[in-house]
Amino acid sequence: MKTWEYKLVDSNTVKKPGLMNDFPPADVEQLLNKLGREGWEIVYFQCKFKAKQIENFYGVAKREGSDQS
Repeated sequence: MKTWEYKLVDSNTVKKPGLMNDFPPADVEQLLNKLGREGWEIVYFQCKFKAKQIENFYGVAKREGSDQS
């Protein structure tokens, strides 16, 4: 039987240099592509934009887990 591993994706857990909390969309794409290379599939994602920047985001990713039966 397939098993799944889940990961919460949240802008509050991403460390950024500087004082601004907003994310350029390209930075969020880079994060999502990194997760994809690690085998994660984004199954839900939502973000809030402010002046062409992403103010915050959150979502859920999954990947196939090891069979522990």
